[in-house]
Amino acid sequence: MKILEVEHVTKSFRKKKVIDGISFSVGEGKVVGFVGPNGAGKTTTLKLVTNILIPDSGSIHIAGFNILKEREKALANVAGVIENPALYMELSGYDNLRFIQRAYGKSKSDMEQVIEMIGLGHAMRQKTGRYSLGMKQRLGLGMALLADPKFLILDEPTNGLDASGIIELRALICRKAKEGTTVLLSSHILSEVDRIADEVVFIKDGKIVEESAMPPLRKKYLVKAGDAKGVLGQLASIRDAEAVLVNDTTVEFRVGAGDFAKAMRLVCQEEYQVQDIQQEGTQLEHVYQDIFREDA
Repeated sequence: MKILEVEHVTKSFRKKKVIDGISFSVGEGKVVGFVGPNGAGKTTTLKLVTNILIPDSGSIHIAGFNILKEREKALANVAGVIENPALYMELSGYDNLRFIQRAYGKSKSDMEQVIEMIGLGHAMRQKTGRYSLGMKQRLGLGMALLADPKFLILDEPTNGLDASGIIELRALICRKAKEGTTVLLSSHILSEVDRIADEVVFIKDGKIVEESAMPPLRKKYLVKAGDAKGVLGQLASIRDAEAVLVNDTTVEFRVGAGDFAKAMRLVCQEEYQVQDIQQEGTQLEHVYQDIFREDA
């Protein structure tokens, strides 16, 4: 089932078309990266999906519900942080979170679990007006998580976070995805999208880049094996795989998601004595450069 379906959506401001007939969908339980340069239409799209903005034309469905005709049912499935978290600055972090807890009928135990997740225990009694940007991001994420949505939308969630915060956020997103939450993640940090996204949607000049126009997005793997040359020979039989012998015991290869299972069947045979397979990431930066080179 598709948790999100966007069909032929347009949006203009002062006669300037910012979103130009975009269509894309997000499957349940996926982490999907939403990527594009500044001004491409990322945040506007997320505001349309969350009904902060109304499209000029087209339709948006969340969990099968039309967001304009069945607004309450659609939005009951979604929570998120878009641009800056909406906080009551004169209230403490605890009271901001308490407001969400009561609104959604969650228990105090649920609230305490979220406080532990976001790592703000030491500051929850402080007024949020005194929070740093990173602390506000953490609290906003906690408020979204406390709603326990099926669909979580995060717009540049690493803004203001230090290295530890980014690592914790990454682990949290992966954990929620394993629990069945769908995540749509907009970020300029391609390495983070690379690490956690199952799929990537690119937007350019208010239009979604068609998959047919995109270079292949391939993950890179390192295979350590007793017979590395044998592994290399097997991978050569996959038309779209790229494989090189790094040394006598290691093969580096890139392959698309559709060919990964086939590659594993070929190389993980007893005679090749495979000892380890490590995922190194994808060619996301290269794909991004290919798509947006003219904008650089």
